[in-house]
Amino acid sequence: MKSRLFLKLFFLTLALCMLMVGGIYIGQTLFFDEYYESSKIGELSDSMDEFQKQYLKLDDGERANHELERSFHQETNAWITVLDEKGYVKTLEDYTLTITGGFVEEGGIVANMDQEYTIPLAYLENSLSDTSILEALENYRDHVLEVKAIAKGDELYPYEMVVDKEHHLNNRESPFEIFDGGIDSYMDYMRNRVLDDRIDHTREQSLKKKILYGKVDATHTPEQYPFQMNPVLSNRVFLEQVKAFQADLLLRPGHDPIESSPKSYERNGVSYKILVDKKLDEDGKPLYFISMTSLQPIDEAMEMLKDYYIYVIIGAVILALLGSFYYSKKITQPLVNINKTAKDMANLQFEQRIPIKTTDEIGELSESINNLSDNLHRHINQLQHEIQKEKQLEHTRKNFIAGVSHELKTPLSIIQSCTAILQDGLAKDRTDHYFDAINREVSRMDRLIVDMLELAKYESGTFQLQPEAFPVKEAIHNVFNQLMMKIQEKQLQIHMDVADVTVLADQHRIEQVLSNFLSNAIKHTPPAGQVKIEAHPDSDHVRISIINEGEPIEETQLKRIWDQFYQEKKAGRAKDGTGLGLAISKNILKLHDAEYSAQNTDSGVCFSFTLKRI
Repeated sequence: MKSRLFLKLFFLTLALCMLMVGGIYIGQTLFFDEYYESSKIGELSDSMDEFQKQYLKLDDGERANHELERSFHQETNAWITVLDEKGYVKTLEDYTLTITGGFVEEGGIVANMDQEYTIPLAYLENSLSDTSILEALENYRDHVLEVKAIAKGDELYPYEMVVDKEHHLNNRESPFEIFDGGIDSYMDYMRNRVLDDRIDHTREQSLKKKILYGKVDATHTPEQYPFQMNPVLSNRVFLEQVKAFQADLLLRPGHDPIESSPKSYERNGVSYKILVDKKLDEDGKPLYFISMTSLQPIDEAMEMLKDYYIYVIIGAVILALLGSFYYSKKITQPLVNINKTAKDMANLQFEQRIPIKTTDEIGELSESINNLSDNLHRHINQLQHEIQKEKQLEHTRKNFIAGVSHELKTPLSIIQSCTAILQDGLAKDRTDHYFDAINREVSRMDRLIVDMLELAKYESGTFQLQPEAFPVKEAIHNVFNQLMMKIQEKQLQIHMDVADVTVLADQHRIEQVLSNFLSNAIKHTPPAGQVKIEAHPDSDHVRISIINEGEPIEETQLKRIWDQFYQEKKAGRAKDGTGLGLAISKNILKLHDAEYSAQNTDSGVCFSFTLKRI
C-alpha cells in the first residue's frame, strides 16, 4: 500500500509542479512583456496625474519647475516636460535673435526686409540642451544670419539657421548664398531635423515658408541662463520626441495628439513609451504634459532570462522532485500508520497507537481512529468480562447444585433413619433422642443452605461491597459480644491487643470474617484455653490476627482449609459446621484485596488478614 500510494502522490505532485513551471515559463514568455508594459504605463499615468496637480500649484519660477521635473525623473526613472499651446517648453524662458537690414524670400519672391524679425531659437535642434549656444549668442551681433522658418500668422518657427561669424552683411556679394554655398567651419549651424523633414509634406494652407537673410541686430538671453538649461531635455531621445510633438502642433493643427497616447517608439533596439496629456491653465489656455519612459530594463532582463531559462528549468525540476518526494512521504506515512492500526484493530489488537504530529484533517482522523480503538478495546474487555461473569455464574450454579446434592445426603439419611425407627416403634423409650437428632439435622441443613447461597453470591462476581470508615476495635468488640456465651461455656481466656486505628472496608462483611475466625478458634481451643485477638498497624495497613491454643493443622492441609466443604479429618478437631465458613471468609477478603493466611504456631493456630487503614 505504501509504495502504490507513494508513487501515485509522487507523480501527481511532480506533474502539478512541472505544470506550474511550464505555465510560468509560457506566461512569462508570452505575456510578461505586455503585463510589464501595461503596469509601467499605469504607474507612469498615475505619476503624471500627481505631477500635474503639483505643477498647477506652482508659480512660474524656473528653478521650482526644474526641481519638480528632476524629482519626477528620480522617482519614476522617466522624463517629463510641459509645453504651451505653441509648443514652447514652459519651464524655459525664451531666447531670441533680432534680424534686420536684409532680404526676405517667400514663394519665390525676394523683397527687402522692411521690418525687424524676431527669431525664437527654441525650435532648433540643440537649443534646449546646449548652454554653449546661449554663450555664443553674445558674439552674433552684426554678423550675417540666414534662417529658414515657417510663418504662421505673426509667429515665426525656424527649422534651419546659419550664422556667418567672419563676414558682415555689407561684405556679402549676394544674399541667400550661405546654404547654397555649403557650411564652412567659421559658420554656426543649427537645425530642427524633425520639422525640416516634414515641412515639405504638409498640406496646411495657413503655413508659409520663408527665408530670412540679414544681420543680427540684437540678442535676447535669460538673465540667469546657467539655470535655464533643463537637464531633463538633455536626453536626446526625449528631446527628439518633444520636437516631434512640436511639429505635430505646428503642421497638424486639427489633430489632437492625446488620441495617439500612449505611443510606442524604438531607438537603437530600446523600446520607449510616450504619454501625452492635456490640461488648461488658470487662463484657460492648453498645457501639454509629455512623458517618456524606457522599457530597456525588462528587455535586457528578458534577453538574459532566455539564456538562463535552461538553468531555471533544471533547478525547478530538481526542486519539484525533492518537493514531490517530501510531500508524498509526508502524506503517505500517516496513511500507512492508519492502515496498519486499522488492520491490527481488525485482528482485535489494540496496543498500536497512531502518532499524531499535525492538527489537520489527517491528524483529526488519526485521533478519531485512536479513540475508536480505545472504545472498541474497552467495550470488548467489558464484553469479555460479562462473558466471564456469566461463565462464573454458571460454574457457581453447578457447584451449588452439586454441593447441595452431596451435603444434604447425610442429614437426609439420618432424618430418614430416625423417622423409620419412630414409625416402627422400635425405640419407644428413646423417642426424644430421635426427635432431637432430627431437629439437629434440620438446623444443620438450614445453615448449610444459607451458607451455600451466601458463598454463591460472593463467587458470582456480582456482589458489591459497601465500604466505609470504621474503627477496628469496634468491629472486634461487636463480634466478641456475639460469641460471649460460647466463650463462657468453655471458660476460655481472651487476650486482646487491639490498636485504635480506623480502616476503610465493608464493616458488616469484615465482622462476618472475624466471626468465622473467632468461632473456629473457640471450637478448636481446649476448655479453659487461651485465645488472642491482635490488631497491629503499619504505615498503610493494619494486620488483624486471631491465635488459639490447640491442635495444629497438618502442613499438607493448610492450603486446603479455604476450600468449600473441606473439614480436617483429624481426631481432636471438631467436625461440626458446614465447612463453608473459611471459603466465605476467603471470598470476602478477596473482594477487599486483602492478604490472608493460616499458619501453625508453637501452641496452636493463627488466622490473620490485612485491611487498608486511613
